[in-house]
Amino acid sequence: MTGREASKIFLTGKDRIVSLILFYTGQQVLGPTSMLQTTGEACKRLRKLIAEPLSIEGLKKYFHFINTQAMETLDQCQGRKVLGLKEASTFTLKVIGHMIMSLEPTGEENERFRSNFKIISSSFASLPSGDSFPLRYQGHDTTTAALTWLVKFLDENPTVMEQLREELREIVANRKSGTDLTWSEDNSMPYTTKVTSSFHSSPSLLVI
Repeated sequence: MTGREASKIFLTGKDRIVSLILFYTGQQVLGPTSMLQTTGEACKRLRKLIAEPLSIEGLKKYFHFINTQAMETLDQCQGRKVLGLKEASTFTLKVIGHMIMSLEPTGEENERFRSNFKIISSSFASLPSGDSFPLRYQGHDTTTAALTWLVKFLDENPTVMEQLREELREIVANRKSGTDLTWSEDNSMPYTTKVTSSFHSSPSLLVI
């Protein structure tokens, strides 16, 4: 059982409403000001802070930054052994830190953010499954995992990789000026969209 059907069993009460319960140990890890523990106006403010950069307008605003970070990450991978999950995690945290907290991709503040994130992540990973379940279900590291699986899939399917490259070549050939991928160009790549969307639809929950 996967996805929506599984979530009905694990996350909903008798009223069929989703309820994410953070147990004592999880509360100690995140602290009293986390979004999972706040309610009312305080929770609304936190959700608004996160929702704005992740909106369509927010993504348009940060599109150039995300594209630049992706290119720099790929360039740095040339000629060396790469741990896909680690590289994807570093990339994801740089993007999240910049979009939500205006952190530069390098520097002391970014390193401190990444260090603290890893502490929280490893803390939840060490908790009993009931305590770590809510955070994991809500998308913890899903971008990192999706990027890692995407790279693996493309490595194992060179035909798909070549079709992606061909679509990008057509974009570059029709470009009148500039060298960076633009928002409108990104939205004119149907094959690329289909490939990436196939990873979005993967089940987030598996029950055996």
